[in-house]
Amino acid sequence: MVLFWQKYPEILAPREQKKSAPEAQERDSSLKGNLVNVPPVKNSLLAEQLAEIEREKGNSKLEKIKNIIKKGFNAPIDFWGKVVDQNGRPIVGAKSEIDIDAQGGNQKHIVFSDSDGLFELLGQRGASAYVKVSSDGYASTSDNKIGSNISSRMIYYSMEAMPAYAPPTKDNPQIFVLRKKNPLANLAHDFKKRLSVGKNGETQKIELKTDRKVIGLDVRCWSSCPVPFTYDRYDWRAEIEIEGGKLQAITELDPVTAPSDGYQQVFQVEMPKNTQDNWLRSSPNGKRDFWIRFNDGTYAKARIELKTGRSHEVDVEFWYNLDGTNNFEQ
Repeated sequence: MVLFWQKYPEILAPREQKKSAPEAQERDSSLKGNLVNVPPVKNSLLAEQLAEIEREKGNSKLEKIKNIIKKGFNAPIDFWGKVVDQNGRPIVGAKSEIDIDAQGGNQKHIVFSDSDGLFELLGQRGASAYVKVSSDGYASTSDNKIGSNISSRMIYYSMEAMPAYAPPTKDNPQIFVLRKKNPLANLAHDFKKRLSVGKNGETQKIELKTDRKVIGLDVRCWSSCPVPFTYDRYDWRAEIEIEGGKLQAITELDPVTAPSDGYQQVFQVEMPKNTQDNWLRSSPNGKRDFWIRFNDGTYAKARIELKTGRSHEVDVEFWYNLDGTNNFEQ
């Protein structure tokens, strides 16, 4: 039983494993929300089929496995999609690359959206369709709620390949979202890495220089890290303060426009040792990327990552908008 469950996915989807690392990461990231606008299929025969096969012996068992695989890569595929911008307006002429995972290998198709943003690919056969949309002047987008790219999707058509969701229909097309890009921002950049930080609240002053502005910040850390160092948990906290400005944590998945309000004078990182979920020795996600608004009305974007442990350090990286706007399109 154990060997069969380990090998079965390898048989069904060998082409998935041959993807390059970036492609695999992008593909995996889209699986969480790959069918957010279509209803799930509630009943699946896959578990019953596998249990029945396990009770078989010899050639009968092998033939049934082959038949399931053959059937899995021969499901009818009719795909309907729609491409819109971040405001819900249809995008005309968006390019849709559709990769059909068929029994004989991957089959690639390219179609373009019409005046209503709609596109379709009909009369295909396979196990799944991976769809990625793009358009000149637009960028891919992610949904903060599902943490997934919403300009690409993996759609499963075969119950044997992935018993999860019903595919889109003509009346309920899969929605893809692209973001209209801002003009490219005029950004200056500077960084400093592995700057030593004290453990008892001493202020570490850091300066980064751009063509038109010197950016200063103060970092303070309090840590009960054991001496000599062990890998046990310990309490630590930190404060970050911007000289002549305020900051706020970046929560967007695709941050390109700094907000005009919501900033605070001092940002605090709290990491008690009894944290139940994912205690860390470095600034966790949500507490290392920041928008900065200076008192003169200009903006910056920063990554400030504190690292504690045997040594206590901070990495700082800044992008400052030389035009003074809150645009950080790159």
